[in-house]
Amino acid sequence: MNFIIENWTTIVVVVILVIALGIGAYKFFTQPSKKQIEQVKSWLLYGVTFAEKELGSSVGKIKLHMVYDMFITRFPVISKLVTFNMFSLLVDQALIEMRDMLNSNKAAKELVNGEQLVGETHE
Repeated sequence: MNFIIENWTTIVVVVILVIALGIGAYKFFTQPSKKQIEQVKSWLLYGVTFAEKELGSSVGKIKLHMVYDMFITRFPVISKLVTFNMFSLLVDQALIEMRDMLNSNKAAKELVNGEQLVGETHE
């Protein structure tokens, strides 16, 4: 009984976190499968862009594993259902989308490459 009285705030926080995670999982898994896939693909675009910014080019396998580690953390249940080969194919699709985005969006290219746009100064 003393344990509960002494640690009631920690117990309340843990219960709230469990409830929040449960609600989030419930909302995600009750969505149509197509919407779930779109959310994962959208997140993968973020993941590959982040990895590109952090690691640069010429380290593709390292970036793939970085994104995979991030994916496992972000989508633990889905990561158990998706094989690494399937994940790799999804990443390839996200890379194509990222390259298109970088070619058509100068601000995104600057963000990823850390370049300054021509004619702009950042002081």
